[in-house]
Amino acid sequence: MDSPEDLALEAFRSPSDAAAIARPSFAAYPFTLGVASGAPLPTGVVLWTRLAPEPLNGGGMDPNAVVVRWEVAENEGFARVVQRGSDDALPAWAHSVHVEVTGLEPGRGYFHRCIAGDEVSPTGRTRTAPASDATPQQLRFGLGSCQHFEHGYYAAHRHLTAEDLELMVFVGDYIYEGPGDPANVRRHSGGEARTLVQYRNRHAQYKTDPDLQRLHAAVPWLVTWDDHEVDNDYAGTRSGSLGPEFPLRRAAAYQAYFEDMPLREIARPTAARMVLRSRHNWGGSRASTCSTRASAARRRPARQRAGAVRTGSTTAAANCSRPGGRCSAPLRSAGSPMAWRRPGVPRL
Repeated sequence: MDSPEDLALEAFRSPSDAAAIARPSFAAYPFTLGVASGAPLPTGVVLWTRLAPEPLNGGGMDPNAVVVRWEVAENEGFARVVQRGSDDALPAWAHSVHVEVTGLEPGRGYFHRCIAGDEVSPTGRTRTAPASDATPQQLRFGLGSCQHFEHGYYAAHRHLTAEDLELMVFVGDYIYEGPGDPANVRRHSGGEARTLVQYRNRHAQYKTDPDLQRLHAAVPWLVTWDDHEVDNDYAGTRSGSLGPEFPLRRAAAYQAYFEDMPLREIARPTAARMVLRSRHNWGGSRASTCSTRASAARRRPARQRAGAVRTGSTTAAANCSRPGGRCSAPLRSAGSPMAWRRPGVPRL
């Protein structure tokens, strides 16, 4: 196992002054993890990708920053590009890109893609939120959690991709940190995730699933975490084993989570903490909200987790229809990474 020193997070060291490479060459296709979008607002959205020609080997990129160009268009053929620009994919952040696009029209769909050197990413679709004074009659969104890679295939994700959703809300356990079990349907690569590279590889293995990748490319996501993005039932800076190195492990997990999710800059973690907090109105000047909130400070006791579903892909489509467009996802803050309720399931 890597030493505690190997857990030190490279992203929190002084950044390199080296210029980003504008015309890189790759040994293999760099967009193996696809593209994604998230955190939609009425006039903007976050675009995400991560360059990883060797996704299960730390990404397989040279230790140089790379210029990634991006485009947002009104049509799939990109004949009507409405926004374009570039961003530097930094090695300290696993060559991930989080572009906060602005200047878009409320309540409409767009197509997006990224370009690095001569390589072009898959095309993604996204959608802005309605204007704050709009009155949409419904919100079609998907709700997912607990997608344990080893416990099954993501058929639910495949069906959601075909549902023409406006939003995907994922409320935790995007990855599971444990080692592979040969008795399961499919198997995690590597041992239990503890280091930054191991968490990066685990996120990459999940995103190489074609159904998960297509769902990311099909609709904007709102995301928050639960415990398995780090370690089962951890509490603050303490793991179940009470190991003294756990704060470094947690910081590594938080960094990998940010690197692999379509999150805004405000969510970028420091070495000590990461806080997810956002509020998303879906039309209606007094609309209720779809909000994802997380705090690194508190975790709920394990005894309060009775009834939590821990199966392969717990995902459902929902159609929220209320007068005046007052639609909300069933999420609420409870001072823990996520508290929410499903019919017939006790509060987590």
